[in-house]
Amino acid sequence: MIRLAHALAAVAMAVGGPAFAWAQSESPALTLQRAPDVAYIVRGIVQYTRWSQAMVPVRLCLSDTLDAATEAAFTRAVTEPREGAVAIAVSNRRLMAGTPIDATECHVVLVTSTSPMQWRGMLLGVLDRPVLTIGFDEEFCSLGGMFCLDSSSGKLQIRANLDSISRSGMRINPQLLRLTQQRNAAK
Repeated sequence: MIRLAHALAAVAMAVGGPAFAWAQSESPALTLQRAPDVAYIVRGIVQYTRWSQAMVPVRLCLSDTLDAATEAAFTRAVTEPREGAVAIAVSNRRLMAGTPIDATECHVVLVTSTSPMQWRGMLLGVLDRPVLTIGFDEEFCSLGGMFCLDSSSGKLQIRANLDSISRSGMRINPQLLRLTQQRNAAK
């Protein structure tokens, strides 16, 4: 329990901390400079998510919008082994907008596009399935994504869509949910 408290405190500090202060005019998308910060947040969300069956390792699928350098930096940071942490493997499969998600291949989907509307069909396709969906911009949660990384205020904030989370059958640690700004229903 102490390890959980320390990790949650670290995520809380990181989200509000200076390392995650982003200029309001910047796009919220994943960039080479932001890759370590985003990987840290993604790891934290995955760490405090429980699927109905044990997933070892948790397989993370990325959208097809990353350049090679950003993808490499993100993959290196998110898969770094940590004592007591859930193992994460990044899938070689790149998701394309409009392509259905196989929940046995992808336990976590990170949509790196700043145009979440193109992912609406994919989000609707996994709405009642145990696939953790993380994206950028508040619109991603409005379309059915579970967690959104939003920088419109100038700081990175995590937003949660409680409706999508509850429909997935996954359990998210309530302490993590308290750190988020919540959106109660997908539109």
